Amino acid sequence: MDGTRRLIVGGTIAAGGMLLGAALILGAGVAKADGSPGDRDGALYAQELTAAGLPNDTATANQLASVICETRWQKTSEADTIKLEHDGSGYPTPKATIAVTGAEFHFCPQYSVKLTTGGAP
Repeated sequence: MDGTRRLIVGGTIAAGGMLLGAALILGAGVAKADGSPGDRDGALYAQELTAAGLPNDTATANQLASVICETRWQKTSEADTIKLEHDGSGYPTPKATIAVTGAEFHFCPQYSVKLTTGGAP
């Protein structure tokens, strides 16, 4: 195999690996929410956070949801709220996404981009 062909094949493999990695990271930001929108169920929210690798108890989950919903009430976009959660807590973006979208689902569904428009955050 000549040098040019090796470079093309290597670049294609690297690009494919990056796309797969991005898909896995984005997929990690999707959580299955139990319950129903606006149920204010801190126990279910805490379970979802824990399943995503964010250990939480019900009291902490309720407090986190309160902060997130207050942030959204102040007209902060969902994407900016995710960024704030990432920056403030140190959660990787996919986990911050789960924290924000889960809080919206259970505690303030009126701010959920997915529930109100069917769109992504």
